[in-house]
Amino acid sequence: MFSQFHKIYEQMQVLVAKDLAQKYKRTILGFLWSFLLPLTQSIVLFYVFRIVMRFNMPNYILYLVSGLFLWQTFNNMLMSSLFAYIGNAALLKRTSCIRYVPVVSCCITELVHLCCSIPVIMLCMWFFKVPITFGVCLLPLFFIILTGYGAGIGMLLGVYNLFFRDIERIVIILLQLWFFVTPVFYPVIAMPQKFKVLLWVNPFYPFLELWRAVFFQPMPLNWQNLAISLGWMVFFVILGSVCYLRNYRKLGEYLCCLLYTSDAADDTPCV
Repeated sequence: MFSQFHKIYEQMQVLVAKDLAQKYKRTILGFLWSFLLPLTQSIVLFYVFRIVMRFNMPNYILYLVSGLFLWQTFNNMLMSSLFAYIGNAALLKRTSCIRYVPVVSCCITELVHLCCSIPVIMLCMWFFKVPITFGVCLLPLFFIILTGYGAGIGMLLGVYNLFFRDIERIVIILLQLWFFVTPVFYPVIAMPQKFKVLLWVNPFYPFLELWRAVFFQPMPLNWQNLAISLGWMVFFVILGSVCYLRNYRKLGEYLCCLLYTSDAADDTPCV
């Protein structure tokens, strides 16, 4: 069993390093891009809602930064998981790489980006005189929950995107809708009462509240939100695992076809 875990660890280490190298290949700013995008988006939203629309909320830029960094990580986990099998077809068929490892490695890669963004959030906390509490000790637990969310849903998306390429476009639309029904850039009190029922069926909302309880308004741990988040995490992991196991053999066949098609295209002489 120990040798199996060691094998998984080594494979994830290689894939995460490969993902990071490919993502920032031939870029000047490199790793800085991991937080420049959500930071720029936070500044734009701050200008629109606080300056133009006169939206009054204390420490609004911190509210934006803390929420957008987390959402961007989750969003990137799902988008990269869509191509976890397509992009690693040769690796999966020509080596002994365990087939669920590419999806998990995509999530860990984005988790690395989030870890590098936390100092930026803490800098905003220092600027707005928001105290840093012992809640930061819960970050490893939050990282596990977020990885469970991303890997569970990502396993589902990665498998079915291999079979149906329309999944990619559908996921882009659904993530946009999910973003706007989640209080990432607006407070819950600004949400119309008739739409607040959506928060009860929104898996990301209780986890976002846990996250903001550490970085935006430090407060004691909300055990109800933690239990709900853990429940959703277990549900997504089970759902992704069932999807993976049910399509395991078909996954191998499609990877062979994809690899054969790719090899045939590479062997085609240029005219």
